Amino acid sequence: MLSTSAAEVARAMLSVFNGADLAALDGAVVPDYVEHALPPGIPPGVDSLKGFVRMLRAAMPDFRFDIELDIVQDERVAL
Repeated sequence: MLSTSAAEVARAMLSVFNGADLAALDGAVVPDYVEHALPPGIPPGVDSLKGFVRMLRAAMPDFRFDIELDIVQDERVAL
C-alpha cells in the first residue's frame, strides 16, 4: 500500500509515467480522480490517464521524469 503523504503520491505518479505498472495509479489516486492536464477531448479519470500514459510510452519509450529537487510543505509538493 502506498503512503498517503503528498510527496509519496507525487513520486508514485511520476514512476507510472517512467514505465512502472499502471496499476500503481489505482492505489495512488481516488476513484473519482480528475487529471486536468490531459489533451483536449480526453475525458477526465483514472482510465483516461492510464490510456494517455500508454500512448506517451508507445510514442516515446525513452521518456522519463527525473526528480532533481523536491520541495514539500504541508500537503503541497513541487518536483
